[in-house]
Amino acid sequence: MNNSKIKYVVCGLPKTCTTTFMKVFRMLGIKTHNNPICTDDKSFLDSGIIWNIDDNLNNLNMEFYDGFHDPPYSLNYKSFYEKYPNSKFILSVRNPQKWFKSLKIYSKLPGAVPTKFLRYFFDRDEVLEKDIDHFIKKYNEYNNKVIEFFKSKNKEILI
Repeated sequence: MNNSKIKYVVCGLPKTCTTTFMKVFRMLGIKTHNNPICTDDKSFLDSGIIWNIDDNLNNLNMEFYDGFHDPPYSLNYKSFYEKYPNSKFILSVRNPQKWFKSLKIYSKLPGAVPTKFLRYFFDRDEVLEKDIDHFIKKYNEYNNKVIEFFKSKNKEILI
């Protein structure tokens, strides 16, 4: 379905200023949701938003809101592009070492970074210093995939 409505999608991984974009969207009058929470329990999956990359995003949030950030939305940039090709996409990035340090600190907060997300995306159950190279490799691979996807579509992405 090609919808001409413009959505604003931050494609960056958590801890790359994605919540700041939510605040900017609100300041600009773009209707956005609160921070999405990717919990490990079934209630989140039952909400109609399956946060994996294959999600077809046929849910009410897609129609109701215009600004999106953080998983599950950030990981679903391909589905956003297919459903809303006129949308604006932003890849938020930061220095990989600083990103890892922030993710590691954030992951210590109860429920902040669900194990399901870590397993799915990073093949790990926790964020440990000994795995820094692995996390940074996955971080860079993800960013490159996003860039290559939009390049292949001749679609501009803001970085």
